Amino acid sequence: MGLAQCRCVDVVRPIPQILKEVPQGQANHFYRYAPEKIEYGINRYQTETKRLYQVLEDRLEQQVKDNQTAAGTRAAGTDGPWIVGDKLTIADLACFSWVNWAEWAGVDVKQFKVLKQWLDRINSRPAIQKGLDIPEPFEMKKKMQTKVRIIDCMPLIIQIRLIVRHRREKKSTRKCTASGL
Repeated sequence: MGLAQCRCVDVVRPIPQILKEVPQGQANHFYRYAPEKIEYGINRYQTETKRLYQVLEDRLEQQVKDNQTAAGTRAAGTDGPWIVGDKLTIADLACFSWVNWAEWAGVDVKQFKVLKQWLDRINSRPAIQKGLDIPEPFEMKKKMQTKVRIIDCMPLIIQIRLIVRHRREKKSTRKCTASGL
């Protein structure tokens, strides 16, 4: 059966669109990095991120309710629900890479019961843990639950390099401004 005849195509097609529209990057910016706290930006992008998480929650709940996956196979007996089909797929991994960082944007996934179970199920897989620990152990998850700056989570040598580069850029900007450019 080709992809065009597969019933899962209706779910697969919107996944790239959902990911393209994930406002979580903007939520990260306004929540963590913006030089001044802009509540409108924080609320706008956190709310939009939650809306898209609700889309995933609804999809997973529907599979549980129907006991049928988007591909038309029975969901019972699987370790799912999964976004598409009866096993972990690239659709799950693509969405996982965003949802796993929800706390960094100030979004709590506990309000999405099925999505939280899905996230925990993926995070508990040994291969996922192994991948998250490359190149070094993944400790950001603990740090995401506090409002720390990302630079504080980096190795000291990288912090120093970033600070030096920032100061150099700041100096060169002052020179351009002073010369009237």
